[in-house]
Amino acid sequence: MVTYGLFDGVARRDHLVVAAIYGLEDYVAMHGGTADDYLDYLLRLDEALNGIRDPVRVVWLPFDMGMYRTWLEGSSWQDGPEARSAWALAVAEDPARLAELKKRYPVLPAAPVDERITVEVLYLAVPVICEGEEDVDRLARQLNSVEVAELCARLRAKMPPVPALERLSQLRARGADLFLGDRLVGAGDVEELDGFLRSVAPDEGTEGVVKVPRRFRVKRAGVLELVGSLPSLVPVFLPWVLVGAREDVGFLAEWAQVSHQLFLARVAPDVEDLLASAGWGGEKLGRPGPLLEAWEIPDFLDAVSAEFGREEEDPGEAYPDPGPGGRRPPGKRRGLRRVK
Repeated sequence: MVTYGLFDGVARRDHLVVAAIYGLEDYVAMHGGTADDYLDYLLRLDEALNGIRDPVRVVWLPFDMGMYRTWLEGSSWQDGPEARSAWALAVAEDPARLAELKKRYPVLPAAPVDERITVEVLYLAVPVICEGEEDVDRLARQLNSVEVAELCARLRAKMPPVPALERLSQLRARGADLFLGDRLVGAGDVEELDGFLRSVAPDEGTEGVVKVPRRFRVKRAGVLELVGSLPSLVPVFLPWVLVGAREDVGFLAEWAQVSHQLFLARVAPDVEDLLASAGWGGEKLGRPGPLLEAWEIPDFLDAVSAEFGREEEDPGEAYPDPGPGGRRPPGKRRGLRRVK
């Protein structure tokens, strides 16, 4: 089976996928635009090929306008994305022409994947004590956006320096920045919230705050399903959103998690100030942490539940040291203590 036009210049025959890559001059001649548009094209091509899920063999080849026009004149195709895809497949299936083309263009353009706009979302676990339903209702309120922005600025200042976030094009950026959600959220909403936060990446200049829609507020039913009854310790989560170039975002996300004990020790007073202003101070608030990805939260809650059981047997038992990279293995994270 042959499919033309999977992407401009991309064709497929069974398990063979052929992708013609345009140079800057040819791209601008065909599509107009600027060098930034061209770099976005390379990223879109990369995404299109990475989106093929079944096993395929990919052949990359350079686009040659003269060779293409000669082929087009002798074919029944009219110029367009599908015709360029058909040309690419014809070249790939002709070893002599493919060798000639690769000899003429020994180096292919590469997608600037290090600049791809990327969003990573982490969740800071916040243990609070809810004595009754009125406390749960207070958890559902929005945090003060001015105070959230001030906290975000203090957290940024305690992270390693990277260039300030700058949008280069629709798909590319330089540097990275941190934003905080303006609500605490429950574990049951994290999966849906994670997708939402990744789809609304804020731009540079935003004052450090991501608006979390009201539908993700902490709810009584969700809390009672998690803890059974009140009073109880309730783990909720403060969203952290890192936005920017893939390399910078990846570095900050990895650094924050690998160094989370030292980092959180430095920023805990700042986080506690924000939560105290929202009514969660003194004995109602435990030490914030750890910093988790969405997929880690179920295991974290299981570990918390296991620690509750261990604490009832030996309240004085010390928590084990973190595992490799400063992360505690499943079931051995610092626990949260049940209210009795």
